[in-house]
Amino acid sequence: MTMDASNEIDTEQPERFPELARAKERLAANDGPGAEAILAELVKSRDAPLSAHMLYARVLLRRRKTGPALAPSRAIEKSFPDNWRASAQLGQMLLWLGRDSEAEEQLSGALARFPDEPGLLALCAEAKLMAGDPERALELIRTEGRKLEDQRLVALKVVSLE
Repeated sequence: MTMDASNEIDTEQPERFPELARAKERLAANDGPGAEAILAELVKSRDAPLSAHMLYARVLLRRRKTGPALAPSRAIEKSFPDNWRASAQLGQMLLWLGRDSEAEEQLSGALARFPDEPGLLALCAEAKLMAGDPERALELIRTEGRKLEDQRLVALKVVSLE
C-alpha cells in the first residue's frame, strides 16, 4: 500500500483529520491507550497523513511496545519514500531501541538519498557516534556539513562531539 506522498507532516489539515487532533488531546491528558486506539484506526486509512503514522509509532514506543513500534516506522519509510522525515523516523526509532549499527546503516542510506537535510546529517552522525565510531561521526559532519546552508545545527553537533 503506497500512501499519498503529498501528505507532508508540515501540511496536516486538522479539519481533514479530527482523529489526529483527538489523539493529541488524549496524549496531553496522559491517556496513552486512548491515543493509541485512535491512531491505530487512523493509520489504517490510505489518506492518513505522515504525522499520524509517525505519532502512532512514537506512542507505541512510549507505551513500551518496542517490537510493534518498529513495524510502523519501517512501513512509514516504504510508504513515504520521497520524504526524508520518514527515513529519519525509522533511524531515530532504531537508535531509541539501541540498534545503533542498524540505525547507522539505515541513516547513511537515507543521507545518500537526501544529502541536503541538516537534521538527517546530524542524526546520521549521532548514529555513528552511538555505534562506537566518533571519528567517522566527526568526519561526516566536517565534510558533509560544509555543503549545507544550516551550519548552526552542524556546528552544535561538532562542538558536542569534540
